[in-house]
Amino acid sequence: MFALNTQLSFSECEDLIANASRVSHAQLKIATEIRLSNQPAGAMSLVQAIVTWARKQPSPQLITYADSKDDDAAISNLSSKLHGLVGIMMASDVLSFDMSQSIRVQANQRVRDRVVAMDEGRLHETTKGIGVDLVCIDHSSKAYLGPLYHGPEVQGRLRSETDFQELVHKLIDVSVAEPQRQRISAYDRDSLAGILKELFSNTHEHARRDIDGQPFRKSVRGIHARHLYISSDNIAEQTKGFSSLKNYFELLSRSRQVKRLQLIELAIFDSGPGIAARYLGRNLDSVSMKEEFDAINSCFLKHITTKNRPSFGLGLYRTMSLLRSHNGFFHVRSGRQSLTTDFANVDRVSKEQEVEWGREGTAALGEAAGTCITILLPVGARA
Repeated sequence: MFALNTQLSFSECEDLIANASRVSHAQLKIATEIRLSNQPAGAMSLVQAIVTWARKQPSPQLITYADSKDDDAAISNLSSKLHGLVGIMMASDVLSFDMSQSIRVQANQRVRDRVVAMDEGRLHETTKGIGVDLVCIDHSSKAYLGPLYHGPEVQGRLRSETDFQELVHKLIDVSVAEPQRQRISAYDRDSLAGILKELFSNTHEHARRDIDGQPFRKSVRGIHARHLYISSDNIAEQTKGFSSLKNYFELLSRSRQVKRLQLIELAIFDSGPGIAARYLGRNLDSVSMKEEFDAINSCFLKHITTKNRPSFGLGLYRTMSLLRSHNGFFHVRSGRQSLTTDFANVDRVSKEQEVEWGREGTAALGEAAGTCITILLPVGARA
């Protein structure tokens, strides 16, 4: 049995991803309160580990990690967290605390209540605590959430960038306290909307089906947004196990000469085939690490696309341009790659250039299911 406890780390998430392919563990015991979910980029690490485990097991079973035997309370608390909701939706069954019975029906109902709030745009009800989660569950009636897609008559058509701008305003209203909200300029908001639209469009186009074009039996895609405060005195603790992020915060703090950084975290995740597998049209077991890296890098170059529309490849390239102008941070975990780039120390009036990637760590990583992208945008960083 795999277990995700309250003190789970970035490296332990990677261990789960690596072991999920080598060891068959149909059961995953999962805590409700996991400290990592509150760290920058931690929620995505946790979600991807769970998605990978579920993909690798023929009949994955989720077990609550509660101290009490009140299964209804345990499943209610678990479903209020992003990692819990994703785990419930990707598992074949959900078992009670003592593993004596299935509580799948109760778990599904709790998830449905939360996803209905997402679909109806009641953003303050979409997560426990400060922030917003929007999760499209492709194998259910809630594959096209209202804030992201047009109505039932045109299901599957993404909303316009203007609609995404309105969504970002709402995200900020829910996630950021009033005094700090005033520091987020219209330019910041529009940039966030552009990034959100571009990145979510890619999950819509590429993550709902496998490389053969067949729909996944279970599939989730979504957005996670929140406001962050990072104290210069607490950077090491907040980024433990993620050296690239630690270096970014330290450099940004020094360059701005502030003791407390204020940032927007915006993450997009899916359970699809991954960037390189989709781009190359084949599974990664026949792909070298260099070929995989080159495939991912190609998706961030102008006019490169897996679609037949010449302009489609501009999406991820545009995202990099927006981050460059804002001194932002970008992390993508897909397949066997964990790649980061940041613009904390660039000349923001310089000409655009190709992305300079750094790898997180030197050891070979296990093959993760899906793609998770986390961006950090400092507030008030207009070029």
